[in-house]
Amino acid sequence: MIKFSQPFVALPVPSVVEAQGWYRDRLGFEVRWHNKGGRIGGVPHGEAAVFLPEIEGEDPAQ
Repeated sequence: MIKFSQPFVALPVPSVVEAQGWYRDRLGFEVRWHNKGGRIGGVPHGEAAVFLPEIEGEDPAQ
């Protein structure tokens, strides 16, 4: 049986830095890492984490 030790979701964002700030300031997540070259960052909270891959173009939330 497969055991997942840390559930996560990946949500595409137009700006990793802005998204990390939003998750930190509004939801209490920790800004753990940001790979500028790979255009992705992560914000964990407890046993969960959100990966934030940066995309070009329209804001996916719109």
